[in-house]
Amino acid sequence: MQHCSKDGREEINISFSKDEVEKYKSLVQLNDQQDVVPTLYLAKIWPKFNLFNQFISKEIMLRETEVLKKQEMKMDTIYKATLIKEEVKQVKKYKIHKFKLVISYNDDIVVTIKQTFLEM
Repeated sequence: MQHCSKDGREEINISFSKDEVEKYKSLVQLNDQQDVVPTLYLAKIWPKFNLFNQFISKEIMLRETEVLKKQEMKMDTIYKATLIKEEVKQVKKYKIHKFKLVISYNDDIVVTIKQTFLEM
C-alpha cells in the first residue's frame, strides 16, 4: 500500500479481496451474490490513512455521513483512495473534523464519502 501525503490530503492504493468481502457480507448478512464491494465496507480503510490515525486513541463520535456512489466497486481491483481533511473548527468544548474520502478508478470518481466527526 503506497502512501502519498500532503498537508490535509493523503492518497493510497487499495483493493478489496474477494475472501475478505465475502466474510464481511456473511457477517452483516448481505445475501447478494454479486462480486461488488458494499459501500459500508469502506469504513475498514479509514485507519489505513496516516491522516486519520491521530484519532485512533481519541474519543470521537461520527456525527454525519454523506455518500455519493457513482458506480459499484469490484473486488480484487486496485483503486486510488484519497482522504482530504476539509475543515477543523472548535465549537464550545468540541472540535469538529470534516473529511472527504474519494475512491477513484482510472481517474474516474467511483464513490465519495463526506464524514463529520466530533472530538470530545
